[in-house]
Amino acid sequence: MVCSLQISWHTMRPQLTVSVFLLAAGCVGDVGGGPVDPGPDAGTPTSGVAAKQQFTTNVFPILAKCSGGACHDIGATSAALAHWKAATADATYSAMVVLTPIVGQFTSISPILTKVAAGHQGLTYASAETTAITNWLAKESEERANNTQQPPPTDPKTYLKDWSGCMSLANFQTAKMASAWGNLAAVNNQRCANCHGSGAEGFIATTDEAVFFKMVTEQSAYMLKYFSVDTQNMKIVINTGSLKNAGETITGHPRFDATTNAGMTALQTFYDATMARKTAGTCDPPRLVE
Repeated sequence: MVCSLQISWHTMRPQLTVSVFLLAAGCVGDVGGGPVDPGPDAGTPTSGVAAKQQFTTNVFPILAKCSGGACHDIGATSAALAHWKAATADATYSAMVVLTPIVGQFTSISPILTKVAAGHQGLTYASAETTAITNWLAKESEERANNTQQPPPTDPKTYLKDWSGCMSLANFQTAKMASAWGNLAAVNNQRCANCHGSGAEGFIATTDEAVFFKMVTEQSAYMLKYFSVDTQNMKIVINTGSLKNAGETITGHPRFDATTNAGMTALQTFYDATMARKTAGTCDPPRLVE
């Protein structure tokens, strides 16, 4: 089975502060869907001293927030992707750096960054913690590239940047994205916009077309809730795993049919129109800001 860079939501509750680049949904395990960005194999060079030191000092303490239980044990035998914690920093580091579902290619959207900080089980991650993990991944990439005298792999965020220029407000409006997602409701009749109308919990769903379009085209954290990077086939795909995780998995989140609803119909229409622009080579310059 091929896995995907999946992003999940946090529970629906009002919150005005939104993180710039979210770690998303890591303590859940495999949320299903498409491919994950391929990671190091047996021939991948090791990192140097600085990367491991950053992990030990800055990253390992963060992982302790999710410690406990087979879901978070490096040695667990289940299929969950969240196996990142061992008893010591050295043991965790040695196991983690060869686990593709966690480190990917040590890029800015490696699975550890796209799996953790949506707040599973009420956990939240400060921007300083996000930065610590991002800096560690960057140092790993730098040191491994230096060891082989080759440039680091292409950052999958490049795909998001190109995709942002292919999305157009006209196609967004034609697909009725704002009305479909802004008015979508869970089985308890709670509208998504009640909690996510201003982008709370790292997800945007509003009837305000201008705000909605701006957030999903300029901020990668919001874009990644709707679209995922398939680096094996070098293209963008719809992030069904993110939506299914919110509708079926996250504790406390109102349940809804994540695959058959007006929002998904609109998203598919918008995706097809955006892909058509990309194929035709008629995209605008990238809109992505961060």
